[in-house]
Order: sequence, then structure tokens, then C-alpha cells
Amino acid sequence: LFPTILETINRNTDYTIQFETRKVPCYALVHRGKKGELRTDGSSPKSTLYNPENPYLQNGSIDKLVSLLNHIPELKLPVVDQTGITFNVDLYFDQGLQDLKVIAEQLRKYNLELKPSSAQLKVLVIRRK
Repeated sequence: LFPTILETINRNTDYTIQFETRKVPCYALVHRGKKGELRTDGSSPKSTLYNPENPYLQNGSIDKLVSLLNHIPELKLPVVDQTGITFNVDLYFDQGLQDLKVIAEQLRKYNLELKPSSAQLKVLVIRRK
């Protein structure tokens, strides 16, 4: 459906829309601890990351945390995963993840950090014909 919409806009308006890969500013989620220290204990998978009180990720992919971080309005830049973590993790936060200071504090408990960076990301580009 999306390619059809793009094609229709490109054909019938004074604009062209396309995806391009560009180097953009972002936050990189990095892990500063020992490899494997966040590995899940094997409990059944559960996630309440979007819960404003006591969110957690149990036996889940770090991608779920990155997805949540990308939906937090206070983080004005995209977040990319540069942890190198390929296994499922258990992360329990005792505060909601909405405020930048609290997010940094909560991530630090797991040797995780959001650091300013840049990355090649696919972006939507709109140009006048």
C-alpha cells in the first residue's frame, strides 16, 4: 500500500517523495558492561515497557527497548541499537521511562547508556519538482 501511495503522490503532485539513506544525528544505545551480563534468566517472555510505572522487559529483545525509546517525545533524535546484544534480556525499571534524566539513571543500572552519535538511516525525503 505504501509504495502505491508514494507512486500516486509522485505522479500527481508537484512533489517527489522517496526514501534515502543519510547520515543523521541520533542517540546510540551502548552497553558498557560484560558481554552476557544482561542475559535473561529464561522466564516466560513479558513486557510492560509502555507502562508509566515500573516498566519491565522479561526475556525480550533489546530491540523492544529501542522501539520504546524511539516513541518518547523528549528524545528529539532517533535511537539506534549499538549494544551488540543479540540474546534476550531481563530489564526491570523502578520508574517510568519518560524523562531524559530518569531514563539515563535507569539505563545506567544495566551498564546501558544513550550517547549522542550519528548513523546512516533511511529517511523520507520530500522535494518540490
